[in-house]
Amino acid sequence: MPPQIFCREFLQKIFLVFLGGAAGFFGVRVFAAGFGERFCRGFFGGNLWAQAFAADLLRANFCGGLCGGCQAAAVYAILYVMKGKTFRLQFQLVPDGCWYTNLRSALPRAVWDKLRRAAYARAGGKCSICGAPGRLEAHEVWSYDDKKHIQKLEDIIAVCPACHEVIHIGRTALLGREPQAQAHFMKVNGCTQSEYHAALGEANRIHAERSRHEWVTDITKLRSRDLF
Repeated sequence: MPPQIFCREFLQKIFLVFLGGAAGFFGVRVFAAGFGERFCRGFFGGNLWAQAFAADLLRANFCGGLCGGCQAAAVYAILYVMKGKTFRLQFQLVPDGCWYTNLRSALPRAVWDKLRRAAYARAGGKCSICGAPGRLEAHEVWSYDDKKHIQKLEDIIAVCPACHEVIHIGRTALLGREPQAQAHFMKVNGCTQSEYHAALGEANRIHAERSRHEWVTDITKLRSRDLF
């Protein structure tokens, strides 16, 4: 029996036998999920495959079996397992009040062309996120000060069209291409479908909260490059 199958079956027996009587106690369930993740990471050397395997185990056994179909508990448990993970490719949902701060539309064409070509040159002809060669697109990276409500331009990077679709998942979904974006997100990050949906849910939560406020735009980094 392959070691990963043995590990999965072994953990399933532990969860179902020893935690069956405590299935109503949510704290024990979350502890079991965390233990499952740590066990898988240790057993398989902490690589991305092990993390994805641990998340799949949680989804199939912990959420489906012990949570008894409770969607809220399942989502919380998945987020617990994701705690501390940093995905290379992330969703970047712009608050509703900042939709019209797009530099490509606001800057003179010559200035924007200079910026995007500089980004392509820095990337060496490859996507800055997944490393794929080929056609590139310029993406504006913004940070958000959630206390002062300042949207600050941090960089302009070169990304492939597939990564760009993931970053702007809201627009991508409207175009009917979310399945393709989901597949690319999972491939680049080495994650599961459950982790994809949990990450998207968290991104939507942050977007909703930020969209409640008015934001001030800071492009001082761009001005410091003497492009105006």
